[in-house]
Amino acid sequence: MDTETDDAQLSLKTSPDKLEVMASVVPAKSSGKPLLAEQIVQALNDLGVPPARHRTIKINHLVASDEPMSAIVARGLRPVNGNAARFKSIFHTDNSHKPEAAEFNKINYFETKHYSAVEIDAPLMRRIPATEGFPGVNVLGQAIKSKPGKNLQFKRYKGSCVAPTDPDLLIAEIAGHPLPELQGVKVDNTLVVLKADLASGNIKFDGSVTVSGDVEPQVEIHATGDIFVKGTVENARLTAGHNIVIGGGVISETPPDTLAPPKITTHLQAGVDIHAMFLNQVEARAGNNISIQRYTLNCELHAGQQVLVGERGGKGAILGGRTTAALDITANIVGSTAYISSWLEVGDLVGLRASLAKPQQELDRRRHEAQQLADILAKLPPRKEQDKLGKLELNRADKIKAALVALEHRQSLLEAQCEQLAVTISAAQKAQIVVHKTLFPNTHVKINGAKHRQTTERRQTRFSGGSNGIIIE
Repeated sequence: MDTETDDAQLSLKTSPDKLEVMASVVPAKSSGKPLLAEQIVQALNDLGVPPARHRTIKINHLVASDEPMSAIVARGLRPVNGNAARFKSIFHTDNSHKPEAAEFNKINYFETKHYSAVEIDAPLMRRIPATEGFPGVNVLGQAIKSKPGKNLQFKRYKGSCVAPTDPDLLIAEIAGHPLPELQGVKVDNTLVVLKADLASGNIKFDGSVTVSGDVEPQVEIHATGDIFVKGTVENARLTAGHNIVIGGGVISETPPDTLAPPKITTHLQAGVDIHAMFLNQVEARAGNNISIQRYTLNCELHAGQQVLVGERGGKGAILGGRTTAALDITANIVGSTAYISSWLEVGDLVGLRASLAKPQQELDRRRHEAQQLADILAKLPPRKEQDKLGKLELNRADKIKAALVALEHRQSLLEAQCEQLAVTISAAQKAQIVVHKTLFPNTHVKINGAKHRQTTERRQTRFSGGSNGIIIE
């Protein structure tokens, strides 16, 4: 009888990255020789694996098993790459817009809302430097280098600078309203007025504006930063580069004849978000979100991301008008017992895809142009062999290199634009309309081009897009 085949069998396999050694063992038959732990240790030593990398417990499990078994008997340490530099704002911000209780426990939305303000030399942001990481070691005991984190620097924004005694601290150069960015802070000058009326005139300000009282009819306010209004806004126009936050409501001009059709004379436009207690016959456009506590009545609302009506436990009713958002509309109530016509629309895949086509075509063209220039440059002798090139050829080579740098910069911008549009398109495919309480008849819904008219009253309802039209749940 051939006893060799009855002995225990051992095979070792090192992973391609040399971070693990896998041992496979077939136990000995009754007449064969069992495998000893010392044999596995010796096999690892023969491979060049130092004892510090051996996994003794796994080795003992292998030799004790009566069944075929595989286990990792040696393991290295993976390197831990360093973390990139991080930036942490260190000034107080209040972005919650949380309503506070007033007299008799009534909620007075944004009644005490205050924006952040800093003085000159106030600390704004701290840079947490990049870390080097920790090296690893493979199963042969050889060191594996870690990659250090990217050492990002502050970006220069108006109103802030690096502290002269601390390169990791950003401070305010001017007194004003801080607006945090990814790698820095912009400090806007802030204009404060008691109320916006004929006495104040129209306001156009490079910074943020706060109105302690009301914005009265015919007034226009333009601010590159935020606009905060603690009172109400009537028959006015507000345009902000960032947010518009209104503690009271917003209404258009009240027609003398109640039978006259609704007339929109108040307009809000914000680069980021709009918050208010209620909107009555208002046109509002926000780059990101529109959040209303109580209701919107016969309004034209357009949000780059979401519309939320019913913020912070408000009634949350959309009554008539047209409400449009790229991703989501959420309300407690849509329509009324009078069956007022309300138009809701989310998603615009056709328009988004058309928007993506143009930069994508230019990107393809720029890549082709860059390849053509690279091919021309490759045919020229290296720069160090200048004696083989005439002055005109040298100038030509320099111009080609400069053109390539410009093309690469343009490509990076186009790639970022296309990537952002692709993300937006992906999100638009999940666009939805959610009604938490009551949906009344005569509500018109449109999702990514598909249309639906609601003819019955419903309770909790969710509309989303499907391959065959609108899905109603």
